[in-house]
Amino acid sequence: MVLGIFAVQMAAGHGSMEDPPSQTYYCNFIDDGDNEMCQYAYEENPQSVYDWHEINIADADSNHQELIDDGELCSASRDKYDAFNEPGDWPTTEIEPGEQTLTYEASAPHETEYFQIHITEDGWNPDTRLAWDDLELIHETDPFSPDRTITIDGVDVPERNGEHVIYTIWQRSDSPEAFYSCSYVDFDGDGPDNGDDPDHDVWDSDETYTSGDKVVHDGAVWEANWWTQGDEPGSSEWGPWEHVEDVDDDDNGNDDDSPDADE
Repeated sequence: MVLGIFAVQMAAGHGSMEDPPSQTYYCNFIDDGDNEMCQYAYEENPQSVYDWHEINIADADSNHQELIDDGELCSASRDKYDAFNEPGDWPTTEIEPGEQTLTYEASAPHETEYFQIHITEDGWNPDTRLAWDDLELIHETDPFSPDRTITIDGVDVPERNGEHVIYTIWQRSDSPEAFYSCSYVDFDGDGPDNGDDPDHDVWDSDETYTSGDKVVHDGAVWEANWWTQGDEPGSSEWGPWEHVEDVDDDDNGNDDDSPDADE
């Protein structure tokens, strides 16, 4: 949607979650104009999409709950980003419980006091604005000096059902400034049943997948090696998908090679 514009903005920015992608990261880098919530955010304030890396509070100094009101967590109580607080059909990334590695894109790396990773409590209602009491802290890093691409290892993602939000706080140590992001994730997926392989959804060209996700496509199980959307498994030996095993039963939900076909 705005890929031709963000390049000149990056030097002045700071960062946001890349995997699973935050709302602003997705709307700037990934959305092709189809997601209604990205369109809504763009219509409300185009600059909020261009400045995907700048949901910040300059003098936060770890006083996050004191400075950010309930219902305004995704914008850090900044009017410029208020559209991202609205509930709706935000893009989601499939995720599984267990130990995960998250990726944060720092367009301007800073000395780090900590990253905090929160997730919404079991039973959270995605039709409501996010509040502090909705969150459970699941990971906090030690201080470190980051590179531009930051990997956050050992995040123990708890069991959840349905749609949830991963809320990330990046607190600098060389300044009181902090950065915030909301990443919508889905623990259930929305692919059709896979016959004799119920543990994996059928590949969907519109779905976002991250490293470790497995899908069924064209009679086989495939595993994603990195973030991908729209890359057909098996279409290239250099692509993001690695063949895991063949599916014995022909009835694997993919008979017509169309991930969007009606069951």
